[in-house]
Amino acid sequence: MANANQRIFWLCHLGGWGALTLLNLIVRTASLGAFHLAELVGSLAIFSSGAFFTWLCRRVIKHYRWLDWHPALLVAAGLATTALAGLATVITGLLLTDLALALFLGLAPEFSPALVAGNFAAITPFVFIWFCLYFTIGYLRRWQQKTLYALQLENSLKDAQLNALYGQINPHFMFNCLNNIRALMLEDVDRARDMLTQLSLLLRHGLTDASQWVSLTDELKIVNATIQLAEIQFEERLRFQSQINITSDKIIVPRMMLQLLIENALKHGIGETPSGGELLLLIEEHDNQLHIKVRNPGRLNASQTQRGFGTGAGTSTRTGTGIGIRNIEQRLKLLYDDQAFFSLTESQGVVTAELHLPTGTEAKFP
Repeated sequence: MANANQRIFWLCHLGGWGALTLLNLIVRTASLGAFHLAELVGSLAIFSSGAFFTWLCRRVIKHYRWLDWHPALLVAAGLATTALAGLATVITGLLLTDLALALFLGLAPEFSPALVAGNFAAITPFVFIWFCLYFTIGYLRRWQQKTLYALQLENSLKDAQLNALYGQINPHFMFNCLNNIRALMLEDVDRARDMLTQLSLLLRHGLTDASQWVSLTDELKIVNATIQLAEIQFEERLRFQSQINITSDKIIVPRMMLQLLIENALKHGIGETPSGGELLLLIEEHDNQLHIKVRNPGRLNASQTQRGFGTGAGTSTRTGTGIGIRNIEQRLKLLYDDQAFFSLTESQGVVTAELHLPTGTEAKFP
């Protein structure tokens, strides 16, 4: 994709300046009534300089991410750079013209302030047009990218909803939950009623809420409902502990991401370990980063070991883990680019899912 964009840029860039060179030569030849080699040399020198300095401006724009600047600052910087690029183009072009004519035709240099001023007035509008076209195309492409990201996020969230909902309404899950609740009604009616409430909360959460973001407090309520239902199924095999150390109740997280981590730990950890074990949830806040860890007994197979994503994750394998984990990685990439971190590792029979999220922003494209 990047190579294709580069080819398109160079095709338009050189094609545009080449067309201006040809147009200038035709106009000059028509005004003089005859073709002069000096006019060809001058046209090539001026417009080659224009192509070079506008390309240099593009490098500066991309390096300092001008498209992210405030519009007022962008306009001021664009106008100033247009003037500087136009002046540099004219001076360089005239000097190259004089040098070429002196070397090959033996003509005396014609460089003068008046010639610079005249050519500056003629060339700078074209440099300005180049800037306008470049920024217009850049903003249009950014808008298209934003739209594409929104669609990808919507599809990713739908995948997460469907995956979670499938796990919640598949016959085995429903049979276990309802059967366990039915048995519980003979022992503790109040708790059985609470479990029905938790089950309805999970189903409603999967069916109705379509937002990308949710408060950490609300996400923890869903986690609590998931754990309470799982405790009926696993009984003493499941020992759940949580340590939540956060300073704000307004922290937001991607919806269903924490729930998917817990469900993955229950299904592939507690569920596949005959003796069960401890499921530990750790949430801490450090330096504008939310650190989440989920630990459970279990083992990763060869294709799952040392799975990672994001800043500092290093290399990782992309096959073999569950759909929920792949969905988490996909949504992190779409929402945070490289500002989030996710890893899934195993050591001495304990699997750890670790997630780092920035707390200062919702997403690349709010």
